[in-house]
Amino acid sequence: MSHLEYRKALQIILSLIAGCLFLMAMHFSAKADQTQTFIIPASDGYGVSECLLPGSACGQTLADAWCEAHGLSKSLAYGPAEDVTASTGVSDAPKTEPGSFIVKCQE
Repeated sequence: MSHLEYRKALQIILSLIAGCLFLMAMHFSAKADQTQTFIIPASDGYGVSECLLPGSACGQTLADAWCEAHGLSKSLAYGPAEDVTASTGVSDAPKTEPGSFIVKCQE
């Protein structure tokens, strides 16, 4: 293989590697931006209402666990539905029963 052929082959291989790395970075970037919001009714039967109240010591832990249980990585926001909807951009959220809670998760 001549020196010129070797350089061309190396350029092609490096271009393919760079393209693959770019596509992987775009995939992970798009996935990190995805969020999902869960509405937990006051009558859920799980007893999460005490933990999801503002100032509760177990709130963040419970919200993160809720997200992980649904295949997501972590919680971005949580709390009473009437408090959280405006701060999380869930303006088009369905009607919630009084006392409901919201957990917003990130993939």
